[in-house]
Amino acid sequence: RMLDSRGIEPWRPRSIIVGAEKLHDFQRELIERVFGAPVFETYGSREVMLIGAECLEHSGLHITAENLVVELLDDDNQPVADGEEGDVVITDLTNVGMPFIRYRNGDRAVAASGACACGRGLPRLARVTGRRLDVLTTQDGRQLPGEFFPHILKEFASVQRFQVEQADPAFVTVRLVAPEWCEADSARLQREVAAVAGGSLAVRIEQVDDIPLTAAGKLKVVVNRLAEPGRQQAEAM
Repeated sequence: RMLDSRGIEPWRPRSIIVGAEKLHDFQRELIERVFGAPVFETYGSREVMLIGAECLEHSGLHITAENLVVELLDDDNQPVADGEEGDVVITDLTNVGMPFIRYRNGDRAVAASGACACGRGLPRLARVTGRRLDVLTTQDGRQLPGEFFPHILKEFASVQRFQVEQADPAFVTVRLVAPEWCEADSARLQREVAAVAGGSLAVRIEQVDDIPLTAAGKLKVVVNRLAEPGRQQAEAM
């Protein structure tokens, strides 16, 4: 963003490989435009290392099926259909020291259908949608995926960094690092959310100077406090 705002043209690599966090479309567009190189998304975890990666077709993430069995399951441990979101469940075929068998890593993803034009025969993930705890819940029981707010906020040029937190079923708090944010932007954001969530989820906007990274050095853009372990039990006491 700094290079873009100052009109600085950096060295152009042949390609850029990203990992560690979910890559959103607005981030891909900015990186590719500034560096003039294609971005390749990878998906992995510390437990099993690389799970999937994009090829030149950019049509999903090819699963490293020679090392892993990756399933997408619903809450009843049944496979979801292609195009539907499910929990990522992994079996590691090479780890003999600490086997992971049908291990839910807490991520949500969507399976791709059909064959990739690159000719590889590996199964694919159409996309990784985020962490299971990233899902927000409205008062009337609807769920908003972790991609919902990044998809909306990418359209607001004034937003430099954001975080959405839900600690109550009635509302979410949207923290913004956006020095040029205005009332018109607030009204527009409220309309965008209401169009999907109706009147069942209020939005509280807080302008802040910075949003701290996690202990792992990541920016957690969606925080669902309702889904934190032990919270529901504590509230029931």
